Amino acid sequence: MAKVIELIKESMKEKKMTQTELAKSLGEDVRVINQQLNRQQDLKAERFLEVMEHIGYRVEMVDNDGIRKVCEDMLDDIKAGNVSGDKFYIQKDDGSIIGIRVSNGDTEVEEFWNKADCFDWLISHT
Repeated sequence: MAKVIELIKESMKEKKMTQTELAKSLGEDVRVINQQLNRQQDLKAERFLEVMEHIGYRVEMVDNDGIRKVCEDMLDDIKAGNVSGDKFYIQKDDGSIIGIRVSNGDTEVEEFWNKADCFDWLISHT
């Protein structure tokens, strides 16, 4: 089994995402992400996977059609074309979901009350 950090790094590489971009989408300082991704071992993550396997669960990574969760602070960067990707969503504190779709330099923003409707909208309009 590959280490969790290696899986994260490979996933970031596949999605062409930088550590700075990941940190911003999480609303965290890039130094924190850099420190976490450059540890030799992340025992907490490895322990989580081990425990889940012993319980009888398999943790799988599923590509959700490139839809990325971001924080509200990234909306201006997305609109300016400074963020990789074309499908995003924001989970707001009131429970609503903001879907963001970028196509040919145009940005569309739509509000939803559940993630399934938001994902359907993002996927069906690509």
